[in-house]
Amino acid sequence: TKNTLEVFATARLGDGLTSGPSKASIRHENQPPSISFVAPLASASLRQTVSVQVQASGGGGSALTSLVVRAGGQPLTATLSPSPPTPSITATASWNTSNVPDGAQTLTATATDQAGNSATATRAVIVDNTPPDTQITAGPSGPISDTSATFTVSGTDNLTPVARLQYAWRLDGGPYSAFD
Repeated sequence: TKNTLEVFATARLGDGLTSGPSKASIRHENQPPSISFVAPLASASLRQTVSVQVQASGGGGSALTSLVVRAGGQPLTATLSPSPPTPSITATASWNTSNVPDGAQTLTATATDQAGNSATATRAVIVDNTPPDTQITAGPSGPISDTSATFTVSGTDNLTPVARLQYAWRLDGGPYSAFD
């Protein structure tokens, strides 16, 4: 809402000449900015260096003055386009996930506008930089006379339960089978 303030002065305890009014206008704006993550997708499994992109816009018409992106509570170096102050901003940053432990992580973005309103959005992701380990646990070794052989494999992973692991195989450098 726009408010207008008018101030004037009168000399001699109100019995003298009166000045012309001086005017000031202010607008009360209490709508927080809106924020949305563009990348990565919610609950995405991430590894190595990934792109983080966030968009924000002023909620009540005030220009945005900042947009800060954090990963695991640590600020990321983000490029803001266009530079603030502006009605809307896109922040783009690279996040090196090899510096954080595997598992659930939270990305956070906080936007602030010229009126001092701020808003925060979060995005939950899964960091997984450790590959599963696969072992052949049973099968023939050395020369065999049969025309077929059966092998048993097992695997472990720090995030995926063993029952949910899938395997692919190949023979003599040929193409890999489908995961099963």
